[in-house]
Amino acid sequence: MARQGRPAGRRPDPRGARRVPLGHRGAHRVRAGGEPTRRGLRLASVRIEGPGAGSPRTDEELAIELILGAEDALDIELHIGITEGPGTPIFAFHQEIHLPPGKTRTRCAIPRLALPGGRFYVWTGARDDRGDLLPWGPAAVFDVVGPDLDPTPRGVVRLAPVHCAAEWTTEEA
Repeated sequence: MARQGRPAGRRPDPRGARRVPLGHRGAHRVRAGGEPTRRGLRLASVRIEGPGAGSPRTDEELAIELILGAEDALDIELHIGITEGPGTPIFAFHQEIHLPPGKTRTRCAIPRLALPGGRFYVWTGARDDRGDLLPWGPAAVFDVVGPDLDPTPRGVVRLAPVHCAAEWTTEEA
C-alpha cells in the first residue's frame, strides 16, 4: 500500500488490535492477557515507548517490551514486526530466547525509528522446534510523531523495504 506519510486516521484495526487514540501521549500499553496456548505460552503484556517513556518519534529510539508467561521452560524464536495494519511488516525482527517458567520481560530497541508520522501496528509471533506457540498476529497499535514522507512522482508506488538494526535484552520479570 502506498503511504504518503499521513496518519491512517480511522482505518479499521486488523483482527481486533485495540486502538490507542491519536492524541495519546506517553507509553502505549495495548493487548495483554489472553489465554495460554496449548503449550503454555502467553503474551502477558506489550509496552511501546519512545524517548523518555514518551510517544514514539521519527529518528529516535523505539522500545517494544513484551512480558511473556510460560508454564514450563521453553526455548523459542520470538518474532516482532511493525506494519501499517496488515500482517506484512515494514520491519521484522527475531530473537532466540530461553523462557524459564513464570514471566519473562524481553525488550527490542530500535535505535533510530525510520518511520514517518502516522499510525502503525506491532505484530508478534513465537515458535519452537515443534511449531508455532503464538500465532503471528496484531499485538499493539501506536502513533509516531514525525514528519510526512516526501511526495513521490505521479504513478510511483512507494515500497518500504527498510533494514533497521535492533538491540535485544531479556530478563526474568
